[in-house]
Amino acid sequence: MILSDANIISSFARINKIHLLRKTLTEQIIFVTPAVYLELKKAVELGCNFLEEAVNNIESKNGFDILPLSGEELITLSKLPTSLGLGEKETLSICLHHLDNIIL
Repeated sequence: MILSDANIISSFARINKIHLLRKTLTEQIIFVTPAVYLELKKAVELGCNFLEEAVNNIESKNGFDILPLSGEELITLSKLPTSLGLGEKETLSICLHHLDNIIL
């Protein structure tokens, strides 16, 4: 499983190469958490038009998909540092519960 946060997606989107991110990774689907998706969507609403392709790919499940958190993963959120954003916390929480299946 490949789980991405907003930083790597936005970096590839900024140079209009989101397709390279999918092409270089061995998995068919890149997962994002609900908060990462909302973070990207909010950035588009605020004028970061370069992220539109990424949001569209997530919404159409074109190489990306949203991975909801389990109950245990939601409980872990409260144990993570408050200095982290929600997207980072969700991503880390999933990783902590699936260390054997995650490629960072």
